[in-house]
Order: sequence, then C-alpha cells, then structure tokens
Amino acid sequence: MTHQQLVFVDSHVHLDHILEKHPGHVQWMREMGCLPISWSWAARVKDAQGLAAYLTTLMASMDKARDEGLPCYYLAGIHPRNITPDLTPAMVPDLLVPHLESPLCLGIGEIGLETASAREKEIFEAQLEMGKEAARLGKVVGVHTPRQDKDRVLEETLPLLRKSGIPPENIVVDHLTAGTLPKVLNAGFYAGITLNPSKTTLEELPGILARHAGDEEAQGRMMLNTDSGLEVHFTLQEFTQEQGVDAGLRARVSRDNTLAFYNLFL
Repeated sequence: MTHQQLVFVDSHVHLDHILEKHPGHVQWMREMGCLPISWSWAARVKDAQGLAAYLTTLMASMDKARDEGLPCYYLAGIHPRNITPDLTPAMVPDLLVPHLESPLCLGIGEIGLETASAREKEIFEAQLEMGKEAARLGKVVGVHTPRQDKDRVLEETLPLLRKSGIPPENIVVDHLTAGTLPKVLNAGFYAGITLNPSKTTLEELPGILARHAGDEEAQGRMMLNTDSGLEVHFTLQEFTQEQGVDAGLRARVSRDNTLAFYNLFL
C-alpha cells in the first residue's frame, strides 16, 4: 500500500481478535485504505507461559493478515488486565525481546495501569525499562488508560512515564477523553483518542479538536483509533469523510501523525 492508497491508520486495534471473530473485516480495511496497528491484549490467559504463547499467536496473525493483502504492524506488551499471578518483573525481558527484534513489531504496548495497584506498577515499570530499549531501536511505547477512574489512574501513570527515561515523543497515551487529553499533551506525549460508541463518539470529536484550534504543535501529536477487536467499529473511516472538520486536520489526526509517530514512511 502506497501513501497515495492509504486513507487512514487505525493506530490501535486488536487484529488477532478481528481475524478470529470478524475475518471479513480484513477485506473491508484493505478496500477502505486502512493500515491497522495491533496492540497486545489477550482475552484469556492464565500464566506467564500463556502470555508467551499469546504473543507468538499475535505475531502469527500479522503474517496471516499480510497474506490476505493487508499491511499491518503490532506492539507487543503485557496489558494490565493480563498480569498473571506467576508473572514477575524479571520475566518481562524474555517475553518482549523476541518481538522487538521483528520488523513488524513497532514497539511495546498495550501496557499501563488499570487500577494503579502496586502489582500493576511493578510490571508497568519493568516494561518501561524495555521501552528504553525500544526507543533506542527507533520504536515506541503504547500506554493504556482505563474506562473507570481514568483521571486518578492517569495521575498515577504520568509520573512513571516522566521518570522512565523514554523520550516523550516515543510514547502515546491512549483512550483519552476531552478532560484527560490536555494533561497528556501538556506533558509532551502523543495522545490517542479512541473513536467508538463506548469511548469518544463521532459527534464529540469535532468539539474536542476545536478546543485545540490554532495549536498546530498539539494537533500534530493527536492520533485516532477504533480499538476494534472483539467488536469492530467503522467510526474512523466515517470521520475521514466528516465535512465539518478541516480536511488537512482530518488527514493529520487520522493518518499523518500516526505515520510519523510509528516511524512509518510509505
């Protein structure tokens, strides 16, 4: 897929689950000119061995989608809801290093905090240590924020990101709302907005973007996604046709900013 053929980049999906639950959506993405970036999240995992097997399956799903003609990439990480009872911080490098060596792996994610427990923080910090290696390789870190208690958990997340030593331009904090977006932008990170009915709606987005009108630097660090996986959403493609938003801004937040963040030059 050339840059001319690429209409939008879905900066955060779960392509392995799409392939399993909605295989026809792969053809839709290809026809719509979508390049998906798949983040790690296992629907069912019981132990660290299962995590390793899941990440291997995720890598294989990239090859399967590419065999179907869909360009795609992924992030490898341990989602906070996938922290298993036997997982220790010392196990994290063995789980992630094999993926950082893959050209299809653009970095580490989906990592972060769900409740900001001490257990989640120790695994998050171990993965941020790997994030420094990812940044050295020109790769990135994709960070989760939860649906519940988002403001409090973000306040726990941002200091850990600041002290991690990872350059801010190599980090995207995702699932942001109108209230949490400015905090992430002010901290210098990239900011992900999830465009689907349970997070940010298509009707809400123009107002969010308008609050940053005139701030081209901040607008250059916003990126959109659908978080499609067990369910698929068409809202990002619909946004690319939204006539109420300047065409240049639409292209930046739905494609160009994401290509720049992930160091993808088509």
